Amino acid sequence: MARPHRYTGCWPPLGVLSEYPNWVLAIDEETEPGQDETTIKPEPQQAFISKETDYSAAIVHFANGSTASGVLGFINGKIESVNVFNGQDWWTLQGEFNQTRWKPLVETWLPPEQRRPSVSLSDKDLFPAQVRSRLGYPSGEPIAFTIPLAPDAATPVRKSWFRFW
Repeated sequence: MARPHRYTGCWPPLGVLSEYPNWVLAIDEETEPGQDETTIKPEPQQAFISKETDYSAAIVHFANGSTASGVLGFINGKIESVNVFNGQDWWTLQGEFNQTRWKPLVETWLPPEQRRPSVSLSDKDLFPAQVRSRLGYPSGEPIAFTIPLAPDAATPVRKSWFRFW
């Protein structure tokens, strides 16, 4: 029997993401039909971002004044990705392991017609972008940071952004 709110290889609809901002990988359900290592499910607690949180909802404010829904991805307490819904599909920025710069995800392993959109860090309509988590730490303080405008994608960020735990 299918479990509710399981998403494999995609993000939840925005309404579900609004109801459940925190998500975890459903590794314990990986062998169930239609699920794999990419399947996510709501985290049991939805009050704050915990050490168990793999993904958490965010709001992204762009340089042109527009906003979008986003999802922060975490690995070992570090933000490793910012995923943004552009109104039709999702695009992703990945943080390098040492957290010195952002890099747009381009799905080069897929044929061009199957790839999700990507963005340029030099797009002055989008960057600098302000990112703010919908939930905060157990103390209540939300995660907030800026993704800078980078005239050159190789331009390093002057300091690393976050390590939570």
